[in-house]
Parts: sequence; C-alpha cells; structure tokens
Amino acid sequence: MEYITKICIVCGKEFTKRENCPLIKWKKQKFCSHSCYWKNRKGKRVSPKTEFKKGHIPWTKGKKGLTYQNLEGLKEYVKKHGSSFKGRKHSEEAKKLIREKRKLQINSLPSGDKHWNWKGGTSPLRKRIQALGMYRSWRTEVYSRDNYTCKSCSQRGGRLNVDHIKPFYKIIEENNIKTVKQAKNCKELWDITNGRTLCIPCHRQTPTYLVNQYTK
Repeated sequence: MEYITKICIVCGKEFTKRENCPLIKWKKQKFCSHSCYWKNRKGKRVSPKTEFKKGHIPWTKGKKGLTYQNLEGLKEYVKKHGSSFKGRKHSEEAKKLIREKRKLQINSLPSGDKHWNWKGGTSPLRKRIQALGMYRSWRTEVYSRDNYTCKSCSQRGGRLNVDHIKPFYKIIEENNIKTVKQAKNCKELWDITNGRTLCIPCHRQTPTYLVNQYTK
C-alpha cells in the first residue's frame, strides 16, 4: 500500500497509482501529469549517457585522418581560399562522359539468374524489362527531349510518365520477345521516337493506358 499515493514535486498535488500502471514504473513516478513533467524539464538540459565528459581523452587524439580538428581546419581553408570548384561547371563533353560511365555501371549490374535475389524468373517479363538500366536511360532521354513537358496539356514538371506511342505489349508480341536478352537486342523497343512525355491525368486518357499490364 506504500505505492498507492504520492505528492507531485512540481505542483504539490497528491496523486494515486493507476490500475494499469506497472509497479516498477510507479516507483519512479514523481509527477502527477505530463504538464508537470514538462514544467520540470523546462530550462534543463538532460545529457545522454554517451556525452563526452570533462577530463576524458578522445580516442581520435593523435590519430591521422578526417578528425574533427582536421575538418575545422578544412572549413577555415575554404573560407579563406574558397572551394577549388566554386563557380565552375562541367563542360558538355565531361557531362557526356559522366552519363556514359553511369550507363555502363547500371548495365554491368548482374541480372537474371546471376543476380543474388534470383527466384527462378517469377516476375513478369514487362517488369524485368522496366527494371533494366537501358529502360531507365530510354525514359530519361525521352524526358530530356520533351523538356520534361507534357505533350498533351503542356504542363512542365510534376508527376510525369513516358507513354509508348506504339504499345509496349505490341512490340513484345510482334518481335516475339520471350527473354530479357531478346528485349535488349530489339532496336524498336529502345527507339525514343516511340516515346512521349505525358502527365498522369493525360496518360490515363490514352486508349492503351494499363492495357495488358500483366502480360508476361
């Protein structure tokens, strides 16, 4: 019965133990309400157990590398001399090289049964093709060509889709594509003239929207 009533250390009001309150939690209880708890916290700084204590020697002292002291020195150097790349931009040739290198990195990722998460080809062929780096590059090229502007309502930016003028499933059927490797070698599939940028409302109004989306 000694834990039935207590006096709040903030307001001095007497309060009782709630029925659903665990006994261990009740032993530590000092406040009658949340408002009293936050009043007690106001203006105080509660330090975490891992906070650096005065007199302790940091483990990075005397070690080489990007430590706090080196970082401060770097900040002072940048303030004094400026960043080496500040005010400069990549040339068009450099941008092209970066894009090509990025494409190679994406396309060199393991796919199919060589991928670490391979489950025997359970995903539909459409999804496997759309997961390719080639497909993402094709979509980006269409966006860039159309200046990220909907070809139907001229809305620029926002949520955009790339629509196939000749439906995706028809290209798959006509070229008899059964595997991802065959899809990579199909030139018609990667022709950017067959793609157009549309916003989602305009894309939904097209007659081929979501047609045969589950075709394998």
